[in-house]
Amino acid sequence: MSTNSTIAVVHTNGTVSQIYVHWDGYIEAAGKCLFENYATLEKAEALVALGNLSSLEARLAPDDDETHNFVDSADNVCVAYARDRGEEDQQAETFVTVDQFNRHSRSEEYDYVFDDGHWFVREHGDYLGTLRAVLAEMGKLM
Repeated sequence: MSTNSTIAVVHTNGTVSQIYVHWDGYIEAAGKCLFENYATLEKAEALVALGNLSSLEARLAPDDDETHNFVDSADNVCVAYARDRGEEDQQAETFVTVDQFNRHSRSEEYDYVFDDGHWFVREHGDYLGTLRAVLAEMGKLM
């Protein structure tokens, strides 16, 4: 059974982009991966630029010599529905303002938002705080 999540990024111009992730959305997996590998605006924006994901991993793309597709993915590489399976209409959903995002965004079991240099997390719609604080409380920080 999958644990679905969303990942959103608040851009410097105030717009928000959001993608869906199908597998392992719980804090110990997706949350920790985001915190450890996508902790800058540039990295978070590159991640959501992939569009909806089957799985979130530490790397955005395979090395040139690696085989990577939906069925045979390279180690620790995100699996994207558009890039790796050829599905259409899998790009990030964009909201004009944070207020619009808050009112109309997709919500899953876990929702992660990168804003002002920090990851924030919600579980079943309940705001838990910064991902750093939640992971620290869980004893999951290195």
